[in-house]
Amino acid sequence: MSAYRKTTERLTMGSNNSYGMSLGQIFSLAIKRWWIILIAVVLGAALLFAYTYFLVEPMYTASARIGIRVMDMNAYNESMTGQKVAKDCAFILMSDITFDMVVNELNGTARKDGTIRNYSNAKLRGMISTEIDEDTRFFRVHVSSSDPEEARLVCESLINAFCVVLDENNFIKDAGGIILNHPTLPSSPSSPNTTSNVILGAAMGFVLSLAALVALSFLKDTMDSEETIISAYGEKIPVLAVIPDANSGAAAYKKYSKKYGYVYGRGYAPEETADQNKK
Repeated sequence: MSAYRKTTERLTMGSNNSYGMSLGQIFSLAIKRWWIILIAVVLGAALLFAYTYFLVEPMYTASARIGIRVMDMNAYNESMTGQKVAKDCAFILMSDITFDMVVNELNGTARKDGTIRNYSNAKLRGMISTEIDEDTRFFRVHVSSSDPEEARLVCESLINAFCVVLDENNFIKDAGGIILNHPTLPSSPSSPNTTSNVILGAAMGFVLSLAALVALSFLKDTMDSEETIISAYGEKIPVLAVIPDANSGAAAYKKYSKKYGYVYGRGYAPEETADQNKK
């Protein structure tokens, strides 16, 4: 330590003694070991960036918006609101009867790379999500895939199949589907979010490094400062003297020379203290 010579005497803490760290002490520890925290932050951000860039496959999302046409909305006012209608229709869209139509339409068709499409209901369900527009009869459909063209194609086939299923089966009386927005070809990946992952990596590096420093401070069996002894033991172990470290720079002695009567570079106490010693 710069201003104190670390004592090598081990202090055994009894069962009634406790030593904790205040927020101020944790902050001081972080300032003192800032370079360790900085390295951990940079390393965490770099690791998450490398993982995101090299190992995570980018995904593309195609979206469409669907509305529900009801001939007589007054007939539904008592039993269901417009949003309830949208929720029911979103459930129908995610049902096997809709997926079966998509599978029958797309399976066996060729992709641009020559591979043949082969979907199952379970695979489609993993690609699709829905989002209800609040207090409306509209909802959105999102289809994600590593191939942007496949995401658009599946989304288009799905909303068309949904409209057919809703019209033919009359699950909701006199209701039909309206396609408000057809899906377009996504031009950029929807995930992963590289910026968010880098920030997350930096935050993880900061938290883990600070936690490690705090843990190591609890494992130490030496007391580095007067404040640490007072915080841990109070008046049980009084501080009789502080021995300055001769290897510390002059700046470290500015406050200790005033407090303990030591002048750096001169090696003797102030004159008033010397006069008292002569007496």
